[in-house]
Amino acid sequence: MRKFLFRILCFLVGVFLLLCVAEQAARVCPNAYRNKENWMEANSDRVETLVFGSSHAYAAIKPELLSGCAFNLANSNQTQRYDWLLLQRDTTSLASLKAIIYPSSSLLMDYRLEDTSEWYRCIYYQLYNHLDEHSFLSKYAWEVASIQTCCWKVQSLFISGESDRMCDEYGWCTYYQAHPSQKENLTPTKAEERIRKYEEREGIHSSEESFFDEMAGYCQRHGIRLLLLGTPVSPVFRSQAAVREYLKTTDLKAQREAANYSCIEYQDYSFDPRFSDEDFFDVDHLNSSGATKFTQIISQDFGL
Repeated sequence: MRKFLFRILCFLVGVFLLLCVAEQAARVCPNAYRNKENWMEANSDRVETLVFGSSHAYAAIKPELLSGCAFNLANSNQTQRYDWLLLQRDTTSLASLKAIIYPSSSLLMDYRLEDTSEWYRCIYYQLYNHLDEHSFLSKYAWEVASIQTCCWKVQSLFISGESDRMCDEYGWCTYYQAHPSQKENLTPTKAEERIRKYEEREGIHSSEESFFDEMAGYCQRHGIRLLLLGTPVSPVFRSQAAVREYLKTTDLKAQREAANYSCIEYQDYSFDPRFSDEDFFDVDHLNSSGATKFTQIISQDFGL
């Protein structure tokens, strides 16, 4: 029995040491969350335009093409709550902030990120953005709590030499730059898969306080422009009846918000005919050339 218990103990110690190595390796991997945190620490006092929201903004807005000091703080599946937490954390240092760009699609992202299949992203806000929304003893304080993504990050960097969908020096996601639009990503089947993903999240919408209202209220009080934009989607995506209904719902909600706050300037580019399949990475995310086109358009339309 003693020999058996000793072997069990050795096995557990080995597993623990392996997890420690994986945790340390994952934490030293470059990632967009840490990069954005470092940039904000160095430049929050002089930034004039900030981009918030989900991947629709992360992929679509290239701050380097805007005038003045601009930065993209959006991220994949970043919900309203985390947008507000990031803004609220830096309010005392945002002395030069003049405008916030926000995708209208994020108005329907009032659910808890913790309740989705991408809950592991909360780990990154906890570790690399220092938001401290969860206990040190919770699963959100450790990379190895999501062993699959932890191993993927380590493998991507140390084996294949790639990093975790890094961003450029202005916060724009370089993943869409490195992988140009592929025809197989722009099909009715892909469009149906994406809209099902949206529909699956309808059941977890929160009835709690709107974090977008917190952001809009902040902008109203401080004389900051809140540019609410419907980002372009591909022709094949908007041809789907379910997608058109989704975009209509988003548009109506954006119009209501714009009517409630004088700081909001709303423009919907979802059906903009200037964008074709060549501008998209997949059915609802712009690629590098599409992001360049879109950023130039909004720069001219809003005087940025």
